[in-house]
Amino acid sequence: MAALLAGRPVDRLLVDVGTSTLTALRPRERPVPGGGRAYGDPVMHLPLLSPAELDALGAQTRRVGPAFAGAAIDPDEDGFTDRDGVSWIWADGEPAPLDHPLAGAGIGAIARAPRAPLPPLAGTGLLADPAREQVIVADVPSPGLIDTAFRLRGYYELLDDTAERWPVANAVFDRAADLIARDYRQMLSALPGAPDLIVYGDDLAHRTGLYLSGERFAFFLRPRMARLFSVIRTACPAPLLFHSCGAIRPILGQILALGVRVLNFEPEASGMAIAEVRAAAGPDIVFHGVLDFPGLAAALRRQNRDRLMATLDDIVVGWPMIAAPRDNIPAQCPHADIRLATAFLETLDVPRLLAGDLAGVLDDALAAMLLPE
Repeated sequence: MAALLAGRPVDRLLVDVGTSTLTALRPRERPVPGGGRAYGDPVMHLPLLSPAELDALGAQTRRVGPAFAGAAIDPDEDGFTDRDGVSWIWADGEPAPLDHPLAGAGIGAIARAPRAPLPPLAGTGLLADPAREQVIVADVPSPGLIDTAFRLRGYYELLDDTAERWPVANAVFDRAADLIARDYRQMLSALPGAPDLIVYGDDLAHRTGLYLSGERFAFFLRPRMARLFSVIRTACPAPLLFHSCGAIRPILGQILALGVRVLNFEPEASGMAIAEVRAAAGPDIVFHGVLDFPGLAAALRRQNRDRLMATLDDIVVGWPMIAAPRDNIPAQCPHADIRLATAFLETLDVPRLLAGDLAGVLDDALAAMLLPE
């Protein structure tokens, strides 16, 4: 990890899968409270995996962060309430928001919006081991700024606030920032040592455009993001891994200027192709989460050489990078497919790959995996 951040040569890819909320496995069925499983996200119910489960996937990383219990999902209505008081319904394999606690609220009520405390942290023992080999990723204790604000206020009402009711919009974003800062301070102050990365995620855009214009991002969000990143850096010196879905290209420079060292983004979004983002980000930002693990596994099983070469080209064009999946692993993706993808990635000879010998690297990787050419 240190070599990647410093721009030094590395021999092999660092593989991250199944750890943080960025690379977690989607639940295969509706969560059942009391089943003994802890979750990295109290709404999406992304399960925390044991070291043995992570080893079986080929993960070279480990997670530290809150261990949330499963929500008390009503068996008849499929509904539950999160720690902010947002009501959700479990539908079609994932949650959707129903009611927002700050819908219609005035500035006074917004400023007093409560949030339940964080649960105990999981994985802290790893940080006390000076001989550890795995890279430790501190996961998000909270959704990001606009995600939290949308949940508290409601999507359309918040957008109306940013257009017509600026004092109210400022109050919502202030309260969201307060809650997020409190969670990061609590989590990071409880760690016995510094992790290798700290994740901050905020979905600022959909696939074709921003939720807020570039001007409104600069007015409402960027100053508060700067404050949050300052809180994180003050509490812990580890590099920041920033995630956003969607077409964030128009505001990417503003985000990176806040001190982001590792970037997780959605290559399928408009203007976010790997080569375009690399050109915009410069050579020093480390990419994360730009590889299609299920697609890679399918290409390996079918011996689709063109698709495999395209994956190698993505690595070269996006270098430096951490090999991590695009979005969470879908529930229907077999664990054996994940392991097939990670086994391929961990065999790649990075120096030869970066020197341009893609075909030779592919041949050697397939031979090492005992796959037919």
